[in-house]
Amino acid sequence: MNPHTNKHNRTGGFLRFPIIAGGILAIALALSGCVVTEDLSLDATTAGSSKTDLMIMDFFSEVLEDMSEFMPESSDETITDAAVKDFAANLSNADNTTNVHVEKLPGSENSSYTVVFQFKNLEQLFRDLGGGAEQSVLTVSRSGKDTTLKLQLSMDNYDQLTKIIPFLADPNFEVWGPVYNVGETEENYLEMMRYILSEDGPPAIKNSLITLRFKTPSPIKSNINGTVLDATTFEYSFPLIDFLLLATPLTFSVTW
Repeated sequence: MNPHTNKHNRTGGFLRFPIIAGGILAIALALSGCVVTEDLSLDATTAGSSKTDLMIMDFFSEVLEDMSEFMPESSDETITDAAVKDFAANLSNADNTTNVHVEKLPGSENSSYTVVFQFKNLEQLFRDLGGGAEQSVLTVSRSGKDTTLKLQLSMDNYDQLTKIIPFLADPNFEVWGPVYNVGETEENYLEMMRYILSEDGPPAIKNSLITLRFKTPSPIKSNINGTVLDATTFEYSFPLIDFLLLATPLTFSVTW
């Protein structure tokens, strides 16, 4: 599909994907036009809890309204409400998760949501969402008394992420993501967004930030590509555009 054709359909795919994808670590990677903060608290067995805060910027409200054709005529839910609700239902049906709760925050002009749940094993959760297949996007390894959590996302294993998040392989989104934009420069990509989404599109995308924060069960001993906020809190942040182009791997590791 040519990125400069079928403007309506491609805009719909681009924005619908992030909302469906909100919630867990890998899913937070894909959120667009938003500020995303993902907090994961882990225990010694890498069981724990997740809390994700999603805020969709005002700029995307009109675009989301234009997507109303994706909703049943009888529904009074917004496209974002329905997508977050569907995601929560999928989490509730997973063997690895419990106590799934979604709340739409009142009193804000932006669409803001909080998604919380507990999981039995973080790495197993990724395998379950990927249909049981082994994956290298998020791994937990142990050496002696040390435990290391590592994120490694590149074009080499991007196909694994599409199994964890099937919507990434949807034709309406694929043309917006790294598979269809291999070798594309940030300047050219944002120019395309300016053409499709107006002058407000590029800054809205550039201002979209993904923040992943981890609470470890014991003091952090070392880390790569992140920030240690306190003895047991590690943070990794990156711009959304880095995921959309994936020109360089998104990677971090933290050891406790």
